Amino acid sequence: MKKLIAALFVGLTLSAAPVVTEVSGSGGQVEAACSYHHWSSNVERWHSTALAQGWSECQWYHLSCIIYRESRGNPMAYNRYDAAGGSRGLTQINGVHTGWLGRAGIIRWPYDLFTAWRNLRAAQALYSRAGWSPWGSCG
Repeated sequence: MKKLIAALFVGLTLSAAPVVTEVSGSGGQVEAACSYHHWSSNVERWHSTALAQGWSECQWYHLSCIIYRESRGNPMAYNRYDAAGGSRGLTQINGVHTGWLGRAGIIRWPYDLFTAWRNLRAAQALYSRAGWSPWGSCG
């Protein structure tokens, strides 16, 4: 029984990683082509929305991990205990960021972060500024 459980765990661990293959780009350069399907359908349903908001296919693995950890894929998730008015939406954008997100034209009001596509767009802008550090490690 222990061997069966170990074999299943190894199988799950191996299948959880994104599949990265090398493909030839223009000019003969090698690029990475990523594909990953998150195991939670509640998270995976935001895949195409994330891509439409500027996330790359190769970023989806890490982003989907963050979405699962922060909101379990619920765009209405709210943590009122976080500083500066709480954290909102799929990626739990903290209220401390609403000022510059507003000035950038990404949101008008903090509750705009409960709209999935706006939250993913705001998260992409935050990622462009600070990388993955606002969310810490994932996985």
